[in-house]
Amino acid sequence: MTTATERAGALIRARELLLALTDLRQPVNVVELRLSAARLLRHYPDAGTVELIAEQTQWLEVKREGFETNRLLTREVSLPPLPPSVPDGPMQNESFFEDFRQRELESLREKVETGELVPADEFRRRLKLSQEALRDLLVDGSVFAIDVDGIPYFPSLLADGAYNKARLFSICRIIWPEHPTSRLHYLTSGRGNLGGLTPLECLSDIKRFRMLERAAWAETVDSYRTSIVAYAGLHDAQPTNVPPSYSVAEDLDRRRDFWAKGSAALKHHGFTGVFEPYEQLREATVFISQIRAGSTTPDEGAKLSFSIDGDFASVHVERFVSNKSHYLRVRLEGGENVEDAMRAIFRELWNRGAN
Repeated sequence: MTTATERAGALIRARELLLALTDLRQPVNVVELRLSAARLLRHYPDAGTVELIAEQTQWLEVKREGFETNRLLTREVSLPPLPPSVPDGPMQNESFFEDFRQRELESLREKVETGELVPADEFRRRLKLSQEALRDLLVDGSVFAIDVDGIPYFPSLLADGAYNKARLFSICRIIWPEHPTSRLHYLTSGRGNLGGLTPLECLSDIKRFRMLERAAWAETVDSYRTSIVAYAGLHDAQPTNVPPSYSVAEDLDRRRDFWAKGSAALKHHGFTGVFEPYEQLREATVFISQIRAGSTTPDEGAKLSFSIDGDFASVHVERFVSNKSHYLRVRLEGGENVEDAMRAIFRELWNRGAN
């Protein structure tokens, strides 16, 4: 699940990628190309978009006289123009995003006028809640509010007697890490993994509701990626002139403990950038980040520097969001490669409840 602005940014980058394909006249690294496209489009599995890309970026493998090897070619890509407010060229288009945000705000204002979004007092009246009870529901994610012109409004569907409240609120608790507008969009839009039904339409039937629970968990987890990159030596920032000695990423539920997510990423290797065998490093710097789909700025992260002396690792941990840092010593068994050392350190931090 992503915000409208993030979807717009990703689609613009996808357009630029497709336009770049029209200029290719030499063999390319197809694996790298596929990874680039997947990073842009994996959170936008709209059938129309997929068909457009499939139809307009067909790879052809042909033999020409005088050439001993095949050449990969593309046919010319014809894409619809971007809105007039988007300049043709590099993304110096802050005006476009401002226009996009303004349109989104106007859409929310319209929902207020039509009663799809209602103020807190009206929402409490419909659900017969006290202020304390509403606050409790907000805190645990059972309901949510959307800010419109500085005033919180609640989706009226959350108070609609046509829906099973217990089931609706439980789905809201699953998707609470998402932006409120993304949560509303999720509840009201048809989903391919629900057979084209909206989540609201799945609440009345227990089998469909169980299917919805699994789908909601999967979608929420898929929206956040935890990545771990390790470099030999001690560094103040991620180096550009040193190749990583370790690199993995995994889509994980952001509500899990930060170090538990790190341990899970080490275990599952959902996306692997550096493959085994891994090095034994006496000194290393590890960067851990959690990034939301469609965003380029991590929600949270940490830098972890360690030096191994005998059976112990001396570790310096810096958390970026809280600006906290601390030192610890972690016992090792000896002979660990960089992944084994990180696993022991993450486990110790998790057990300590380190923030």
